[in-house]
Amino acid sequence: MPVSGRGASSHGRGLTVAAAAFIAVGLAVAAFPAWSVPMNPNTVRLLITGESGARFEGRCTVFGAHPPEAVDLAGTVPYQHDFAATGLSCQLAARGGLMVEVMKGTQHMFWQVRDGVVTVSIG
Repeated sequence: MPVSGRGASSHGRGLTVAAAAFIAVGLAVAAFPAWSVPMNPNTVRLLITGESGARFEGRCTVFGAHPPEAVDLAGTVPYQHDFAATGLSCQLAARGGLMVEVMKGTQHMFWQVRDGVVTVSIG
Protein backbone atom coordinates (compact mmCIF):
# COMPACT_ATOMS: atom_id res chain seq x y z
CA MET A 1 0.00 0.00 0.00
CA PRO A 2 1.56 3.34 -0.98
CA VAL A 3 2.37 5.84 1.72
CA SER A 4 0.92 9.29 1.19
CA GLY A 5 -0.42 12.30 3.00
CA ARG A 6 0.58 13.68 6.36
CA GLY A 7 2.32 10.54 7.69
CA ALA A 8 4.73 10.38 4.77
CA SER A 9 5.68 14.01 5.22
CA SER A 10 6.26 13.55 8.96
CA HIS A 11 8.31 10.40 8.34
CA GLY A 12 10.47 12.28 5.85
CA ARG A 13 11.34 14.93 8.44
CA GLY A 14 12.29 12.18 10.90
CA LEU A 15 14.77 10.78 8.44
CA THR A 16 16.18 14.25 7.90
CA VAL A 17 16.68 14.76 11.65
CA ALA A 18 18.27 11.31 11.97
CA ALA A 19 20.56 12.05 9.02
CA ALA A 20 21.57 15.40 10.56
CA ALA A 21 22.37 13.71 13.88
CA PHE A 22 24.45 11.08 12.07
CA ILE A 23 26.35 13.78 10.18
CA ALA A 24 26.97 15.78 13.40
CA VAL A 25 28.41 12.69 15.11
CA GLY A 26 30.54 11.98 12.06
CA LEU A 27 31.93 15.52 12.10
CA ALA A 28 32.68 15.27 15.81
CA VAL A 29 34.53 11.98 15.31
CA ALA A 30 36.45 13.53 12.42
CA ALA A 31 37.55 16.38 14.71
CA PHE A 32 38.76 13.95 17.38
CA PRO A 33 39.26 10.60 15.56
CA ALA A 34 40.67 8.77 18.61
CA TRP A 35 37.20 8.70 20.23
CA SER A 36 36.40 5.42 18.57
CA VAL A 37 39.50 3.40 19.50
CA PRO A 38 40.36 1.82 22.86
CA MET A 39 43.12 3.72 24.62
CA ASN A 40 46.21 2.54 26.46
CA PRO A 41 45.14 1.55 30.02
CA ASN A 42 47.86 3.87 31.39
CA THR A 43 46.49 6.91 29.52
CA VAL A 44 43.46 8.96 30.54
CA ARG A 45 42.02 11.39 27.99
CA LEU A 46 40.08 14.45 29.12
CA LEU A 47 38.00 15.99 26.35
CA ILE A 48 35.91 19.13 26.87
CA THR A 49 33.58 20.37 24.14
CA GLY A 50 30.52 22.58 24.15
CA GLU A 51 28.95 25.82 23.05
CA SER A 52 31.09 28.25 21.12
CA GLY A 53 32.90 30.51 23.59
CA ALA A 54 32.24 28.25 26.61
CA ARG A 55 34.99 28.50 29.23
CA PHE A 56 36.13 26.25 32.05
CA GLU A 57 38.58 26.24 34.93
CA GLY A 58 39.38 23.81 37.68
CA ARG A 59 41.77 21.29 39.10
CA CYS A 60 42.45 17.65 38.30
CA THR A 61 44.16 15.06 40.46
CA VAL A 62 46.17 12.64 38.33
CA PHE A 63 46.72 9.15 39.73
CA GLY A 64 49.51 6.88 38.50
CA ALA A 65 52.68 5.13 39.54
CA HIS A 66 53.90 8.29 41.25
CA PRO A 67 52.20 10.17 44.10
CA PRO A 68 48.98 11.90 42.93
CA GLU A 69 49.64 15.17 41.14
CA ALA A 70 47.38 18.25 41.09
CA VAL A 71 47.01 19.96 37.71
CA ASP A 72 45.21 23.31 37.27
CA LEU A 73 43.24 23.76 34.05
CA ALA A 74 41.62 26.77 32.38
CA GLY A 75 40.57 27.46 28.84
CA THR A 76 37.88 27.46 26.19
CA VAL A 77 36.36 24.63 24.21
CA PRO A 78 37.40 22.49 22.50
CA TYR A 79 40.09 21.14 24.84
CA GLN A 80 41.82 17.76 24.88
CA HIS A 81 44.62 16.44 27.10
CA ASP A 82 46.07 12.96 27.47
CA PHE A 83 47.42 12.19 30.93
CA ALA A 84 49.93 9.38 31.60
CA ALA A 85 47.80 8.03 34.44
CA THR A 86 45.76 5.14 35.78
CA GLY A 87 43.03 7.44 37.08
CA LEU A 88 41.82 11.03 37.04
CA SER A 89 39.50 13.12 39.18
CA CYS A 90 38.60 16.70 38.20
CA GLN A 91 36.40 19.45 39.54
CA LEU A 92 35.58 21.93 36.78
CA ALA A 93 33.61 25.19 36.80
CA ALA A 94 31.82 26.01 33.53
CA ARG A 95 30.74 29.30 31.99
CA GLY A 96 28.38 28.21 29.23
CA GLY A 97 27.40 24.70 28.25
CA LEU A 98 30.07 22.00 28.41
CA MET A 99 30.26 18.30 27.59
CA VAL A 100 33.09 16.68 29.56
CA GLU A 101 34.34 13.26 28.49
CA VAL A 102 36.91 11.06 30.19
CA MET A 103 38.32 7.97 28.47
CA LYS A 104 40.58 5.19 29.73
CA GLY A 105 41.07 1.88 27.92
CA THR A 106 37.57 0.87 26.81
CA GLN A 107 35.82 3.08 29.43
CA HIS A 108 34.16 6.24 28.11
CA MET A 109 32.20 8.47 30.51
CA PHE A 110 30.21 11.69 29.87
CA TRP A 111 29.05 14.62 31.99
CA GLN A 112 27.20 17.80 31.01
CA VAL A 113 27.13 21.11 32.86
CA ARG A 114 25.91 24.65 32.14
CA ASP A 115 27.14 27.57 34.22
CA GLY A 116 28.00 25.38 37.18
CA VAL A 117 30.47 22.94 38.68
CA VAL A 118 30.94 19.30 37.73
CA THR A 119 33.13 16.59 39.27
CA VAL A 120 34.38 13.89 36.93
CA SER A 121 36.48 10.81 37.65
CA ILE A 122 37.66 7.57 36.12
CA GLY A 123 40.05 4.82 37.11
